[in-house]
Amino acid sequence: MDHGDVSLAELVSQLPKELQQLALNLTPEDTEFFKTLFENRSRPVYVNTSTHAQYNQSKAYQYCHFDFVDWYSGWHSRLALCIALFGAVANILTMTTLTRKNMATPTNLILVGLAVADLMVVLEYVPYAASKLLGGQQLKESWEHALYVLVHAHLSQVCHTISIWLTVSLAVWRWIAVSRPHSAPTFCTLVNARRLLAGVYVACPLLATPTFLIYTVEETEDVSGDSTRTVYKVDFSPLAKAHDNLLKNICLLVFSVLVKLVPCLLLAQIMPAIIRAMWLAKERRQKLTNRKHQPASVSAASTPSVFARVSRRVKGASGDEVGGGQGKQAPKKKEGSTERTTSMLLVVMFLFLLTEMPQGLLTGLSLIYGPDFFTDCYMQLADPMDLLALINSTINFVLYCAMSVQFRYTFAGMYCGCCSRRKEAAPPPPLSSRQNCASSFNI
Repeated sequence: MDHGDVSLAELVSQLPKELQQLALNLTPEDTEFFKTLFENRSRPVYVNTSTHAQYNQSKAYQYCHFDFVDWYSGWHSRLALCIALFGAVANILTMTTLTRKNMATPTNLILVGLAVADLMVVLEYVPYAASKLLGGQQLKESWEHALYVLVHAHLSQVCHTISIWLTVSLAVWRWIAVSRPHSAPTFCTLVNARRLLAGVYVACPLLATPTFLIYTVEETEDVSGDSTRTVYKVDFSPLAKAHDNLLKNICLLVFSVLVKLVPCLLLAQIMPAIIRAMWLAKERRQKLTNRKHQPASVSAASTPSVFARVSRRVKGASGDEVGGGQGKQAPKKKEGSTERTTSMLLVVMFLFLLTEMPQGLLTGLSLIYGPDFFTDCYMQLADPMDLLALINSTINFVLYCAMSVQFRYTFAGMYCGCCSRRKEAAPPPPLSSRQNCASSFNI
């Protein structure tokens, strides 16, 4: 007894043992259901009959099953479209604000590059979410839509990879500013910031090149009753499946390790190092302050050298403060601004880590446990993870507005006439060799 290209014996062999005894009682409708289930495993199949529900619980989700997926799938396109549209506007506003003269620093240049990558992530997702929300079944099964989904997958991966590695570069940049201040003048310059952006924007597409070879648009015949229609869908290419899925496994390994796990592990190491360096720098400044205010009983031999060192530090800091400074208050204001800027960038890195780590872990586990885990767990959580990535590409503008006085004021001066008339814009910060790495927002 055959139904299409899949025989009843083949279907029964894939059933759990407790259901194989029911094989002789399967109707043609049951056979057609199981055929559809195994031919379309890109998404779980949900049905309401008791026999099929029992099958779903015992076999289709042998690794994990999330009850909220059914409910969330109906809202994903709406939420993603709203977030993507807001993210496009937010990243454009971020770019126009950070490129003002009074915001021109090497760190802000990296943030501009990050905003450009995030803008590309959200912009290319808008038509995809709109097609899922507004497109009918005929559109979703067309060759044009399948080709667009293929292009969307490639562009999304490239843009997201750029955003990931720029975040890691920003963490390294800030770590040098906080813990290696003597190396900052030669490393953290505008020229090196431009070279860093160019390198990331060139290397990431090259890193994603193998993934262009593992997907293709396939033509399939869908039999529904007495009618047969042609359906186009994105699937792994014959090249990816050759040699026991060698190219497919290599690409998944590169994606999970180099694009997800390695950046997350680097951030997990760099962020505590930045926090520790901040505390050590604060302790050193406190010790210098205490020495400066020691009583006159301090030996005459040591006092001049201590005051000389403190004086040199005060003079150097007062000349480098963002927006200028006067007298002895300049070092304190600069130190506070640097700490708050570092705190803000740490929040940006932490949110990135929070949104990217789950996807990297699931991709790595898929390599360990095989395609069944990928289907049961990763594909069920694909839409929620897409939403987290969109939120990560959108939220930086909100963080800048919430935590940076200079960003808020510059933004208000550009787009709110009443604010710009109240006070003149702050002068551009001097990009001296001492401040290149640490200079960012005057928070």
